[in-house]
Amino acid sequence: MAISYRYEQICDGAAYTELIDPRLKTNNFYVHILEPLCEENAAANALIPIILSDSNCRYKNLTELSRKLSSLYGADVRGGVSKLADCQVVTLACGCISDKYTIDGEKIGREVLDIFIDCLTSPYLENGVFAEDDFALKKQELIDEIEAEINDKRSYALMTASKLIYDGEPCSVSVRGERSAAEQLTPESVYRRYKELLKTGRIEIIFAGNDISDENKERLFTAIRSLEREYTEKCSFERSKKKSEPVRESERMDIVQSKMVMAYKTDYDNPEALQLFNAVYGGTPFSKLFENVREKLSLCYYCSSGINRRKGTMIIDSGVEHGNINAAEEEIKNQLEAMCSGDFTDEAVENSRLSLINGVRGIGDNPRKTAEWYFRQCLDEKKISPEEEMELIKAVTREDIIKAAKSLVPDTVYILTGKEVKE
Repeated sequence: MAISYRYEQICDGAAYTELIDPRLKTNNFYVHILEPLCEENAAANALIPIILSDSNCRYKNLTELSRKLSSLYGADVRGGVSKLADCQVVTLACGCISDKYTIDGEKIGREVLDIFIDCLTSPYLENGVFAEDDFALKKQELIDEIEAEINDKRSYALMTASKLIYDGEPCSVSVRGERSAAEQLTPESVYRRYKELLKTGRIEIIFAGNDISDENKERLFTAIRSLEREYTEKCSFERSKKKSEPVRESERMDIVQSKMVMAYKTDYDNPEALQLFNAVYGGTPFSKLFENVREKLSLCYYCSSGINRRKGTMIIDSGVEHGNINAAEEEIKNQLEAMCSGDFTDEAVENSRLSLINGVRGIGDNPRKTAEWYFRQCLDEKKISPEEEMELIKAVTREDIIKAAKSLVPDTVYILTGKEVKE
């Protein structure tokens, strides 16, 4: 990967990561603002990027902004919200073609950056707050997204299980908040939250592209330094506390297919070994869970596992026939016991290792993935490149995988099943 990497502080609580890759034809900016997840602010924070990405002080609605961006070789501005351990991440991003590839060398980078900065720092307002009519549409969009997550029973099961797994921790809060909270939002309350977010949130800016001029970089830095800031470090990335006793909870709905979410927790400090263990156990189409629980025994429609390394949690997500719940749960446990006893082939390890390495190798082919990788590195004390990550994966041994498996302790089982099904 021919990527030039640079990291520097802009001001207190705000930093800039620069990733230059001559192979790219586009330039991409990502502004991530981090705050601890909390019920009080989650819905408002989730609404903010929806509003900011569709207008600004010069282009007061999506139609005007889209028309202007289209004239700039199809540049775009987009927003979103995500969860990272105990933090909510509010993201505003933009992308455009590099000036090197415009017709007759037309300079569009500065104009696109100015539009992006205005979207971030100078939104369109009426009477000093977000415009009422547009706000109502965006608010409904957020409510629809929350409802969609609830109506998708797989995502609902994972969301509900998370509240049990991370009980008492910020990570238990839904990334978009609750519908009841979203319904209470007003243009005034969300604008106050927006101003507070810019004032106190941790800001991580990532540039991933072909090139950036010193002038454009300074324009961006000046915009961030001009913000009213009162930053104190609030985001933490602590591992989830192990429960004294595993929690088990069932919920009934009018559904055809049951959902089962199982969680284990670990304090093992080798993230690459946990990744490789997970790939062999349930993270690939040739894993033990897929081949045995799903294919050979036909106990699940789907069954896979994932590792949240910052929270020290493994979550197993499965769709099950009502009558197969107990058998599926037992077999999932059996496959974990097999991993603990070393009952897995060297071929499975090497295939899983290659799968992980290929995934990391592909990061450099996509500016979004590259930016995401280095954004997450910003949050770690020890920063590593994708190349270094691949070497760490190569170094994981069979013994490391077994240690990772043995470190996992049962935490939670959540079952979403039909109304008439008996335990």
